[in-house]
Amino acid sequence: MYEEEDFNLSDRYIKNLFKIDNRYILIVTNKELIAFNTKKIHIKKY
Repeated sequence: MYEEEDFNLSDRYIKNLFKIDNRYILIVTNKELIAFNTKKIHIKKY
């Protein structure tokens, strides 16, 4: 799990963005899937 200040996309490129139920934003990069909970600012790496 990333902390907010550690999040960096400099060595990744975004392939797709998804918004689910006005609560989650999913970012698919060339290396991983990252989920943002927009109600609580928690960033999870999958």
